[in-house]
Amino acid sequence: MKYTEDRLESLALNDARERIIQFLRINAQSFGQTIGFEVLLKHDFTQQDIANFTGTSRQTVTTVMNDLKKHNQIYFKRKSILIRDLKALC
Repeated sequence: MKYTEDRLESLALNDARERIIQFLRINAQSFGQTIGFEVLLKHDFTQQDIANFTGTSRQTVTTVMNDLKKHNQIYFKRKSILIRDLKALC
């Protein structure tokens, strides 16, 4: 019930970028492997899966992830995302 409430609140109050970043944070905290300040998240999500979960378009997910990569906050490949500093991810 709490999970559903949190997700509904996120959809209502956060913009697309914040929802995508929140998705990355939650999954990194739950399933990521900590390596120093970095967190490695191995996954099977496509960008379309992330878009569906966050209520955004695939193009928006691509844009946000490329922007995060450009600012050296994340590095991603097909099956993994390396978050440089989880606390500084914004």
